[in-house]
Amino acid sequence: MFDGRKRSYRYDYEPEWKRNLKFACIPLAVIILIAAIVLVERKASARREAIVAESVVAESAQQEETGELLQQPLQENAVPEIQELVARYQQAKVDSDATLMYEVYGRTDTDGLEELQSQLTGESGTYEEYQNTVCHTKPGLEADSYVVFVTADVKFRKADTAAPSFTWCYVKKNADGTYVMVEQDKLDAQTSSYIEEVTQTDEVRLLATEMNAKLEDAVSADAKLAAIYQKLVNPDAVSGNSLSDLAESAAAAVATESAEETTADITEESSVAESSAVTQ
Repeated sequence: MFDGRKRSYRYDYEPEWKRNLKFACIPLAVIILIAAIVLVERKASARREAIVAESVVAESAQQEETGELLQQPLQENAVPEIQELVARYQQAKVDSDATLMYEVYGRTDTDGLEELQSQLTGESGTYEEYQNTVCHTKPGLEADSYVVFVTADVKFRKADTAAPSFTWCYVKKNADGTYVMVEQDKLDAQTSSYIEEVTQTDEVRLLATEMNAKLEDAVSADAKLAAIYQKLVNPDAVSGNSLSDLAESAAAAVATESAEETTADITEESSVAESSAVTQ
């Protein structure tokens, strides 16, 4: 029997483009992710290139600045404060005053002070005075810092002839405005490298050669001075002495490798790393 009621039929029709869109979403997301990765990598690469470029520029600027500093001629007694500082160092040697030596190096602690005092006391009576001191300065890498080459005649109590000496130190100005010597083992690599470059300049090498010749003449003319010289350049005789002792009595020996090895050993034993002679 026919049922006159209308039946309702529902078709779940979905457009084809919509069905395809579901499948397209997956590769689209992958493409977006890849694009994001590429973009990030490009930015990272750009940053790396920028850092490298900045480093190259900075290094180039540093080399240019160093070159300009090296071209500046040595100045004689140009900084009165440095002359005073060197005079205090020399007085500390003559008086065997460890406390004054610490002040010269800007040390306010007492670590190693007793050992240094014992060392200086052992040298008591060796140094009589320093004569004809001249401070030859070259600007350092920092503001108000200097590489200082000190020429002087060292008068020993047991010798009639003064010994020409040639030593160096690195001096900088502290926050309180005072100048201090910097211990050798506290110099950073860049400063140490710069000092090495300074010592290889023609004017410094010439100065070292002149002092070397003067020392040879003095040692040849005075047997007592020659004996002191031999004692101080002998590693077995100077165990525990400061680095500057060797240079102050034997400026000529600084050109030899054996003198360099000796001074390196002395530096390790010394409480305060003092100035060393310049190698040629």
